[in-house]
Amino acid sequence: MRTATRWENMDGAVFGAIVGMVALSFVVLATPLAQVSAAAVPRCSLRQLAITANGQVGAGGTDGGVLTYRNTSRHACSLTGYPNVVARGPKGSAIRAVHVFSGMLGGWDWSGLSPKPKPPVVVLSGTKGFASDWFQFSENGPAGYTLFRASTLEVSLVGSKPFVRVRGIVDAAEGKMWVTPFVPGRTGTDEPTTTPSRLG
Repeated sequence: MRTATRWENMDGAVFGAIVGMVALSFVVLATPLAQVSAAAVPRCSLRQLAITANGQVGAGGTDGGVLTYRNTSRHACSLTGYPNVVARGPKGSAIRAVHVFSGMLGGWDWSGLSPKPKPPVVVLSGTKGFASDWFQFSENGPAGYTLFRASTLEVSLVGSKPFVRVRGIVDAAEGKMWVTPFVPGRTGTDEPTTTPSRLG
């Protein structure tokens, strides 16, 4: 029986490595570059983010503000979907914002494309990346409506119990408030494109 030489064994190893690289290239080429890069970026943790609320002038009885999220760490991280936002009123009273794509003042897919696209994956670069979303509420309601008043918002990330308190004025009719998805930048509003991830 003939025994394989050292060089023949090496050729087999090299051939296997080449086959593996070709297969990996196929996977990467079959996946959009934006998805590959976004998938490689870890999700932001609450301690990486500086969160602020900026009140905005309302329209048609709707008021609210833009919540901004700045990455304060040196490492890129990503946000997608919605935050959890609770308005904390006097004597322990509270209302939780409902997740919606957009509202009167802005949000995701504000122009109203159909079918609704998924919220983007926003990649926040280290120390200067921004994401944002809207919290909104109506000051008008049916006859005899009541206003829920609060000046503190508790903001947390989905799947995480810790929250950050920020100052945000709420005068919500019937205690109803909503929040839009994370989008890149500081305006709280963005439109879909063919790219599923965005740089904030």
